[in-house]
Amino acid sequence: DNINAIKPMLKDGRVLATADQFAAKQAVFGIEAALKLVKGEKVDTNEKGVIETPVELVTKP
Repeated sequence: DNINAIKPMLKDGRVLATADQFAAKQAVFGIEAALKLVKGEKVDTNEKGVIETPVELVTKP
């Protein structure tokens, strides 16, 4: 994940890339999905039943 501890390693080249999975957004998506399910509403998922959340490749701090 794109945490503060990895940023110096990206900067000096010890690490070439990391993925930012936006953990706070994942929590929001999970809560929103749970609230929809409790209300009997449909939750948007892909063909495998997975709720897709954004992921970003980070190569610079």
